[in-house]
Amino acid sequence: MIYNSQVWHKSGTTMYFDIDKDYIPGWNFGFGKIMTAGSGFVLIDADGTRHSYGGNTWNYGGTNTALQGFDGYTKDGSFINYYARGYKAQFNSTIVAAWAKLPNGTLITYGASSKLAAYPTSITDANGNYITIAYVGNQGPNINTITDTLGRVISFKYVPFNGQDVLVAVTAPGFNGGADRVLALFAYDSGNLSNAGAYYGFSGVTPRVLNSTPTRLKAIYYPATNTGYWFGDADSHSPYGMIRKVSERR
Repeated sequence: MIYNSQVWHKSGTTMYFDIDKDYIPGWNFGFGKIMTAGSGFVLIDADGTRHSYGGNTWNYGGTNTALQGFDGYTKDGSFINYYARGYKAQFNSTIVAAWAKLPNGTLITYGASSKLAAYPTSITDANGNYITIAYVGNQGPNINTITDTLGRVISFKYVPFNGQDVLVAVTAPGFNGGADRVLALFAYDSGNLSNAGAYYGFSGVTPRVLNSTPTRLKAIYYPATNTGYWFGDADSHSPYGMIRKVSERR
């Protein structure tokens, strides 16, 4: 889980809020993605880093004229080669298949397409060790389970909050065949961007905001050590009440 406080992105005279749109504003949870970018495709790391790239776009013939393919490579010194196939912009830009090969031999296969992006469904290193990632509804970005080479499963639990499904718990196999362990619990509240004033506090640009009352991560709690983090000032809406409720549900 990675935090980036730069939740506003300026492009020309337009200011976009939460351009990643993967989890909740400022937070990414997962293994990155590959995303449609006009007639090309761009690799985006788990922390939101976008790789500059080059490559060749080509069109399918016959009955597949709605599809386009892309053979790409990064140009920022990361030496990643990748391939993607998806529908053209006039046909919704959905990515059908993609993979990336890292210089250390790691192969990433993408699927679970959603929101013009595809998400890693398997990651295999040069020695054949791998993890597979399944997503809720087979659409990213919400991870359902992660399974490793030995068949161990890490699970992710969600509940509805503020118009979306938010992650509330992560569980892992117990020790020596015991019951599953709760690794972390999460609590949330919501904010209001309009509190910043007209045009969300900006001038000279056009703000683009899909949701002016976004969900915010309020607390992370680790049951094994009875420790965690509480973000923001103390108020009457203590997130630990939510954490207790989540713990009772698991």
